[in-house]
Amino acid sequence: MAKFLSELVLSALTIVFAFYGCFHFISEIFVHFLPLGILLTAVLVLATYSLRTPPPAEEAVESIVGKDSLSSELEEGFVVKTIAHRGAGLDAPENTLAAFDLCHTAGCDFIEFDVTLTSDDIPIVFHDATLERMADSNLVIANTTFEVLKSIDLSTKHPLRERFGVTNIPTLYQTVTKLLANGQKMIIDIKDNNRKMVPIILDLYVKFPNLYSNAIVSSFFPNILYLVSLILIPLQMCIRNEADS
Repeated sequence: MAKFLSELVLSALTIVFAFYGCFHFISEIFVHFLPLGILLTAVLVLATYSLRTPPPAEEAVESIVGKDSLSSELEEGFVVKTIAHRGAGLDAPENTLAAFDLCHTAGCDFIEFDVTLTSDDIPIVFHDATLERMADSNLVIANTTFEVLKSIDLSTKHPLRERFGVTNIPTLYQTVTKLLANGQKMIIDIKDNNRKMVPIILDLYVKFPNLYSNAIVSSFFPNILYLVSLILIPLQMCIRNEADS
């Protein structure tokens, strides 16, 4: 019995000392490293705040996407009801001028389209990495020049191809020109994680300043959007301030 009690006491003391050791170790970590952690967190927060881009003006956002559908001021502005993803892709080859024109005829004036680069850095409106799904070709877009791509007929695999003549891949500039002429707003979706897209988008807004009230730039790559917004949003504010003055 005495042996059992002594072993029990020894086990209890072992557990107590183990807990004490863990507590002491953790407290030492907090004492020595917590201030450093707080300092690093504060530096990170300040760096993030200083590097953030200003939000776009509320008026600019509403001029593109309309008012909140739950807004009490709904009667005073428009609401976007339909956005055509890659244009009218069921009725015409997707991401083509023919598809965008069909949307306009049907009364859909908000278009989403994709932008990617050819091997010679021409921005074209196309979604896939290859032509395989859309045409009788397996060419890779990034490895092919625009001179070759512009001759590809995208109507060959479309179920309603008899309604169209030859339907080619449009450039970004052709597409924007067409949509603005049609009075259509747009979502420009950047498909490439490629910094070459940044000056292309900036140049696009210089050539077509109406895009500030008619276009949204989107991408799955936040680094590209960040670099674009660093210039576009402040530039938009300058243009708006000059217009108001």
